[in-house]
Amino acid sequence: MKQLQLNNFSLKAKTAIEAIFHNLDTVEINNSKHASILNQFKTWDCNYDSTSRIPGLFDRWYDYFYKLTWDEILNDSTKENVKLPGDPITIQMLNEDSKMKYFDMTSTPQIENGKDIILLALDSLQEYLIKQPFKNWGEYKKASISHMARIPAFGIPFISSSGGADILNAHARTWGPSWRMIVELTQSGPEAIGIYPGGQSGNPGSKYYMNMVERWRTGEYRKLQYIKNPEQLNKAISTIKFN
Repeated sequence: MKQLQLNNFSLKAKTAIEAIFHNLDTVEINNSKHASILNQFKTWDCNYDSTSRIPGLFDRWYDYFYKLTWDEILNDSTKENVKLPGDPITIQMLNEDSKMKYFDMTSTPQIENGKDIILLALDSLQEYLIKQPFKNWGEYKKASISHMARIPAFGIPFISSSGGADILNAHARTWGPSWRMIVELTQSGPEAIGIYPGGQSGNPGSKYYMNMVERWRTGEYRKLQYIKNPEQLNKAISTIKFN
């Protein structure tokens, strides 16, 4: 269960990269001005680890590729009435028929195919890296943890975390797994571990306000205590009584 909850593997990245190399041969890759990036894609294990730079390269490339592919819809003033195609069908289309008319860009006189769009997206990626370089996925993603009332001073403006929006470890830029919990039901009662990105105190001045954030970020868990009798409450560090 831990491995499942902390899984950073991207099936989207794997299938998209397979489609890239289905359309480009070895000679084209080695002679391309994008050879360095393409070779990084080729050796990548498709895990969105916070310390790796390649997830950011792929994420930015795919964003350009998707927008260039579906320009006829995105540039249409009536696009709010049209549902955009999903990532799986976009990647499948590139893999199965790169000469589909949807790859042709409406803003150019020539007729583009899937290979052209791959390379144009790589051109855009190179330009982006000149203007906005980044060291790793954590820096590129710029994830944050907001306070429930959206009070900036009570949140965390930046946290370098693994995972992504369409990954099992689904920590995107502003949302993610607020609870990770694993429970085993035994004859003597439930045994559980868990973690959440915060702390057990709602008081921003308390050392327990966000003391579990780093453990949550790195994939650690804490044992959860189940109160079975009133005497166990005496072991609490502090309690709040509402009258």
